[in-house]
Parts: sequence; structure tokens; C-alpha cells
Amino acid sequence: MSANTYLSKARKLIEEINTTQLQNIQAAAVKFSDSILAKRAVHVFGSGHSVIPVLDIFPQYNRPTHPSGKSLHDVVDILIDNCSPSEDALVEIEGLAGKVAASSTLTSVSIAMALVAETAAEMSRRGQPPERVFVSPNVSGIPKSNNDRVFTDYEEFEREL
Repeated sequence: MSANTYLSKARKLIEEINTTQLQNIQAAAVKFSDSILAKRAVHVFGSGHSVIPVLDIFPQYNRPTHPSGKSLHDVVDILIDNCSPSEDALVEIEGLAGKVAASSTLTSVSIAMALVAETAAEMSRRGQPPERVFVSPNVSGIPKSNNDRVFTDYEEFEREL
């Protein structure tokens, strides 16, 4: 079954990220926490600027080089490999020339959420947990206005930059 193949391979990729990238995720969370607590912005690869890219577009196994001769590994502080295969897709379907079902979407979102979790934990370990976080409106005990307030907080922060 193709769905089972995808889910099995996806689990293996998440486990590979957990065993090979956790140290870099933790290091990035420390830098994120430093920046957030100092009231500075945090930018990551894919959102405009970065010195902490998630390795997605520039896979480790195919290190492109800049005309300067430097690779991505040479110019970043922390590099997090998404562990996706170079062809990205995971599932072969009989009769199709290429594989289907991308892996990088799953791995990139997983890394992003791991960074969110680790950053919140790091800030809490320092005694300065995030004042407010996005919460599903289905969670009882959280005011319905919580998520709107997160957006308002961000707009206020952005004006101060």
C-alpha cells in the first residue's frame, strides 16, 4: 500500500532528524531564545534572512558552492539538515516515471515545530517563558482573544524594530 510506504519512510526520516540533528536544533533554540529575550527578531531560511538555515534547498549531499568558493556550511552558524533524499519524493508508483509524495514538506515542518518547542522550553528554563503563544481555539481555559493578542503583540514588536 502506497500510503503505508510513505508513512513508514516518513517515520524513518523523523527518527533520522531526531538522532542526527537534535544537537543543532537545540543550539538554534538557544540562539533564538537569546534573540527573543533581547527583543531582537529571529529570521530563518525561507522567511527572508538567516544565519540558521534549515537545510532544504541546499542538501548536504549536493553542496552547491557560491562563486566565492564557499558552501552553505562555510557561511552559517548552525545548519539543520532536513534529511530528505535528493529526489524529495518517497514513493514509487508502478507506471509513473518518478516518485510521488514529497518528504521535505514533512521534514521542514517537523524541524520548525521542534524549534518552536525547544525555544519555548529554553526560554522557560531561563525563567522567562513566552508570555503568550498560539493555541488552538478548541483548548478550554484559553481566552478566544489569545491568538488575536499574539498578532497584536507581534505588530507592536515589529514597530519597535
